[in-house]
Amino acid sequence: MLINHDANPNTTDDDGSTPLHTATHRGDPDVVRVLIEHGADPDTADYDRNTPLHTASYNGYLDVVETLIEGGADLNMVDNDWSTPLHTASYSGHLDVVETLIEEGADLNMVDYYGSTPLHAASYNGHLDVVETLINHDADPNTTHDDGSTPLHTATYRGDPDVVRVLIEHGADPDTVDYDRNTPLHTASNNGHLDVVETLIEGGADLNMVDYYGNTPLHTALFNGHLDVVYILINHDADPNTTHDDGSTPLHMASYRGHLDVVGALIDHGADLNMVDNDRNTPLHAALHSGHLDVVETLIKEGADLNMTDKDLSTPLHTASYNGHHDVVETLIEEGADLNMVDYYDNTPLHAASYNGHHDVVQFLIGKGADQN
Repeated sequence: MLINHDANPNTTDDDGSTPLHTATHRGDPDVVRVLIEHGADPDTADYDRNTPLHTASYNGYLDVVETLIEGGADLNMVDNDWSTPLHTASYSGHLDVVETLIEEGADLNMVDYYGSTPLHAASYNGHLDVVETLINHDADPNTTHDDGSTPLHTATYRGDPDVVRVLIEHGADPDTVDYDRNTPLHTASNNGHLDVVETLIEGGADLNMVDYYGNTPLHTALFNGHLDVVYILINHDADPNTTHDDGSTPLHMASYRGHLDVVGALIDHGADLNMVDNDRNTPLHAALHSGHLDVVETLIKEGADLNMTDKDLSTPLHTASYNGHHDVVETLIEEGADLNMVDYYDNTPLHAASYNGHHDVVQFLIGKGADQN
C-alpha cells in the first residue's frame, strides 16, 4: 500500500539501510520481492557497504538469497572489508546458500581486504561441508592471505583435523610457509593440536622446516609445553639437533624447562648432549641455570661433559655454584667436576658461590677441597 502511494523504496535510515535491507534482515522473501518489483535497488549498500545479498547470505536466508538473485542482485559486490556474499555465507557455514551462489556464478577466489578467500573463511570456522563444496568447484586450496597463510594454515590454527585432511587430499601443500616462514605444522605444534599434527604428518609434512627465527615444529611444541606433540614429533624422527637462531637445540630447551621425560626421549633419538648454543652453553648448563637436578643427573649419566665451558669459560659447576643449587653442586663433584677451574675472569666455582652469598655451597666446596686462595 505504501509503495502504491509513491513511498520511496530506496530511502535510507541513519546507517544507510533501505527498506530492502530491513526486509532482508527479517528474512521475508515476499516483502523483498514486492520491494524489488516496485523499484528497490537490490545492490544498494549501507554505510558498511553491505548489500541485501550480504545480509541474506550471512544469515542463511536461502529463499531471500534466491529472490534477490532473481531480482538482479550482483553476486560479487564487496563490503567495506571487500567481502563478497560468498565470503559471508562461507564464514557462517550456510551450505545451501554457498551452493546457490556458486551455481549462479559467484567468484570463488575473490579476496577480501586481508587477502582471504571464501575457502579461508570456511576453513577458519571448520565448516567441512562448505570447504568440500568450494574445493569441488575449483577453489584454490593454496591461495594466500596477506600474511602468507593458506586455508590449511587457517584450519590448522583452529585445530580442525577433518578440514586439514580434506584440504591436503585436494592439493593443499602441507609445507607452504607464511611470511614468518611458519608451516601448518609449526602452527599446529605451537597450539598443541595433537590430532592436527598427526594428520599433517600423515599428509607428508616436513618435520624439520624452520621458521624465520630458526624454530622447527619441535622447538615450538617444546617452548609452549605441548609434550604430547613433542613425543609425536620425536617418534616420527624429527631432528633433535636442529638449532634455533640463538644456537639452542630442543635438548637445551627441554633441559632448561626440566622436562625429564622429553630429555630422555631426545637422547634416545640421537640428541647431542654437548652441542653448544651461541653463548657456548650446553644442555647441562641450561639445566643448571634452572636447577633441575633430575635432568642434570640424566645428562651426566648419558655422557654430558662436566667441564665444558661457556663463552665466559664458566663450567657447569660455576653455574650451579653461582645459582646456589647445593644438591646439583654435590652431584657434579661426585661425578668428577673440577673444583678449581677458572673462568674468563679468573673466578673459581668457590668465587661464584661466595659472590652470591650461598654459604652452604661455599662450605661444601671448601670441604671438598676447593682452593681458597
